[in-house]
Amino acid sequence: MRKIIHIDMDYFYAQVEERDDPSLKVHPVAIGGPTKKQGVLCTANYKAREYGVRGGQSTYEAFKRCPQMLLIYPQFEKYKAISEQFLSVYQDYTDLIQKVGLDEVYLDVSESKACSGSAIKIAEEIKSRIFEGTGLTCSAGISVNKMLAKIASDWRKPNGIFAVLPSERESFMHTLPLKRIPGVGIVTLDKLKQAGFETAGDVVRSDISRLNLLMGEKKSIKLFQHCQGVCRDEVITHRPRKTVSYEKTYFSGLPYHALPKEVENVVQGLSLKLLELENFHFDDRSIVGLTLKVRNTDFRTFTRSVPLSPIESESLKRSKVISSQQTESLLAALSEFSSITIIRLLGVGVRFSDDKSQQIEMLI
Repeated sequence: MRKIIHIDMDYFYAQVEERDDPSLKVHPVAIGGPTKKQGVLCTANYKAREYGVRGGQSTYEAFKRCPQMLLIYPQFEKYKAISEQFLSVYQDYTDLIQKVGLDEVYLDVSESKACSGSAIKIAEEIKSRIFEGTGLTCSAGISVNKMLAKIASDWRKPNGIFAVLPSERESFMHTLPLKRIPGVGIVTLDKLKQAGFETAGDVVRSDISRLNLLMGEKKSIKLFQHCQGVCRDEVITHRPRKTVSYEKTYFSGLPYHALPKEVENVVQGLSLKLLELENFHFDDRSIVGLTLKVRNTDFRTFTRSVPLSPIESESLKRSKVISSQQTESLLAALSEFSSITIIRLLGVGVRFSDDKSQQIEMLI
């Protein structure tokens, strides 16, 4: 039987800033930017969340909800150094460590002898050591697979711990709202709700052929397994990203004429994600191009690629920030979507390659 722990730092970037400046604790605070009118948020403290402020929002939208909020531009080098402190704690319990970001990690402690092999005690000890060493709180989830551990870590946030034991898996999943299941996005959730599915139990009790008609065989089988609490994903210790993207959904629709401003905001969000990545994602690799994705109100998705020259690729690798020239190239690609009057989703991304030819070309 596997023993998986999911550790999720509580509002990590904002919590670090509160720790370093305790006067921030009485204010709504968000991390993001670069300005109140341009950019996106990485995260927000709980006081800001009381106003409906969330990570992923544009700063413009967030300040409409909470005009008095304090905005701090992220200091990723500081956050990365603190994340390394967490890693030194995890390594005392297992070598099977999968970092999802600076603030999130999966640990496979199935073979660990620490704490007499108790995953719950290991999680408690990790939480205690992180707080003693950094002054920061985290939440922990424990279960037999990655999916259940992730759901569990969110169960008693902030600074909580929760376990889904093997004997409790079926009863736990029975009443679990579908929105709690990782990978069930807004579009899928809407389809399922319209078909009468509200909980994981509703899905498990249904005929899978009905799900096949609703979302296709491959997706329906995966959803059916997840709703049973089944997940076979392994804890992967080191895997460079093939792509990195940032997307935003517009529930009430975004008119085409508003796209240029939104592209700039989404580009800021992508740059923040690139700055957050650890160096191994960039080492001995090239960034071969940018991608632009648009979805219309009929849920049809359109994509365009914007190639990068070797020099542009190397510059982006060094800075990890999308340049104004690259943003202009993305804006130029928008003209191909002019027939779409209302946008439901906008996304931008980068594509990595392990092919060394682009680096060699630069030296010739």
